[in-house]
Amino acid sequence: MSFQQFADTQRIKVIETGELVACGGVSIAAHMEVAYMRAVLYKHGALAGTEKLRAKLFTDAALTKVHAASAWLTVSDISGLGTYWIGWGRLDFDREHWNKNQTLYAGVETTGYTRNGDTSYLGLVLDYGISQNDEPTAVAMAFYGYRWL
Repeated sequence: MSFQQFADTQRIKVIETGELVACGGVSIAAHMEVAYMRAVLYKHGALAGTEKLRAKLFTDAALTKVHAASAWLTVSDISGLGTYWIGWGRLDFDREHWNKNQTLYAGVETTGYTRNGDTSYLGLVLDYGISQNDEPTAVAMAFYGYRWL
């Protein structure tokens, strides 16, 4: 995984052109419907204005069995977006159902995006995943929705 250290406090996974970024997995303890996912995004430099992101939910860690995909989020539509920006992005789903005792794996992909070296790019802030290593391994993300016992 290629990443950059940012201000000695965070690690940023730089999104490459055409890449599906593995975000990590979340164990589901109750039946639920996922309404949306929030991920911490990082924007570096001036982009073209056509960039969009979406999340995909998978039933396997290899990210080959797609369960659902979110609506596209147009990066330029994010409120308060500046040339160098870090903040939450919201990726909406159509209340996707997950059964109890499953693991939900997420990935993020782009369209209309081309990385321009270290001049302009999008990134995802990394966090500590399920493994609890010394290095951040998963994207900082949260899922919101409705649950049943």
